[in-house]
Amino acid sequence: MPANCTPTLWTSGRYSETVINSMADALAKQLDANPSIREIVLIGYSGGGNLAVLLAPRLAGSVPVSVVTIAANLDTVAWSAHHRVLPLQDSLNPAEQQASGLQEMHFQGAEDTVVPPATSAAYFQRHPQARSVTVEAFDHRCCWAQQWPQLLQQALQGAS
Repeated sequence: MPANCTPTLWTSGRYSETVINSMADALAKQLDANPSIREIVLIGYSGGGNLAVLLAPRLAGSVPVSVVTIAANLDTVAWSAHHRVLPLQDSLNPAEQQASGLQEMHFQGAEDTVVPPATSAAYFQRHPQARSVTVEAFDHRCCWAQQWPQLLQQALQGAS
């Protein structure tokens, strides 16, 4: 293991400045190497959605960026409190970030007990441009993969 790969980076710091900067640097290199890229749509599921939301503003300016999330924990403080687990003290919380003005669509499962829609309320209050779609009868796992083609089409139509 590299010395800078510490347990914090996959526990309390999984959404830290270090992690986000590393991802932003990697994407910036890809953008530099591929000048034909005209737009980026960051898509993330669960914690990956959190990462997409935190990463998107760092890429804005180079090309248009939009975000699509599925069952994402958009407020880590509310999410931790709901589950009565230690807060992600070394992580950034999307709900506490400034509104970016980027195109965002967030799919949430009405039956999700891992990331209940109510735990994201503060995010949507602070980010009024973000669209939230609650999908009835979906939980954290069911039935995102089966419905993904239709959901992606809906998200991309909403971004235009």
